[in-house]
Amino acid sequence: MGIYDFNSRQQTPQVQRLEVGSQRLQRGTIRFSSGAYARIPTNALTTVRSKQILDLSNTVIKKIGGIPPSTNNQGFAYTSTESSLTWYWDGTHSSSVPVINRSDGSRFTVPTSGSGLTITGLSASTDYYFLPFWNTNNVCNIGWVQGTLGTPQIAFTLADTTDPVNSPVYVMQQTLEGNEPLASFIKGTTAAGGGTGGGGGGGGYCVMAGTDIETVGNLPYTIEVRRETEWVHLTIEDGRDLYCTNDHPLYDSTHGRVRADSIGEGDIVITDTGEQRIIRADFATRVCSKHCVKMAKGHLYFANGFLSHNIKAKL
Repeated sequence: MGIYDFNSRQQTPQVQRLEVGSQRLQRGTIRFSSGAYARIPTNALTTVRSKQILDLSNTVIKKIGGIPPSTNNQGFAYTSTESSLTWYWDGTHSSSVPVINRSDGSRFTVPTSGSGLTITGLSASTDYYFLPFWNTNNVCNIGWVQGTLGTPQIAFTLADTTDPVNSPVYVMQQTLEGNEPLASFIKGTTAAGGGTGGGGGGGGYCVMAGTDIETVGNLPYTIEVRRETEWVHLTIEDGRDLYCTNDHPLYDSTHGRVRADSIGEGDIVITDTGEQRIIRADFATRVCSKHCVKMAKGHLYFANGFLSHNIKAKL
């Protein structure tokens, strides 16, 4: 390594190259090197068998081109009425638990907490098709590509699956970055008659299962678990994000308490570290569990760091 020349008060070329190539923070933001140097962010790496490797499932890595696929060697099963279908993947009703075999030799067992998913609003004696997937960055249940009908709207008709324009688009959505397809257009057929389908959901003011909850003042709280399909997805400057219902109450620096679906890119929201700018705001369709936070005393809590308002619980 070079040394500092105290006589000329100049750095040797070796030290200058190290200084130009160093990665440093300026006002909390990484300042890029002015030289032809680059560093891999530490959160793009993972440790496997005591070795650091690139984690291609990480959202900080932009994937372009082919990535070795994963496969699912298990199956789904369903029951039906004349107007509904219920999908199972928990080992009941002749189903089996999905196990994803990945190209690195690892195996991942998909959670079964969302099994027993009922889709209503269907026609009798009709074939319907579905595209389930697992998102590697998800902490929730299996995801389903948004379909053309049903409640939740995740069912496709035979015409949808053979549409030369839209069918490839549906399949591409199943394989978007971070998604691992679990089956391709699995088919379920409604019964000829008798019975009615079930359903779930209702209510709002909730965040997706897996969200970190911390009440202001460490006050006690309870959680009511329900099913949800439509989400608002918000990401702030420090990289943290939040999946919540459309009407989930958040706080911005201009209007105070606002609905999550009214917040857009560039807005400033209140977090556990102060004001932060929204760098991404979009909507997502995913069948998942939502956690409705209830507090008998107090009103405020942080959801993944986003200041939120609770549902008032009965004393």
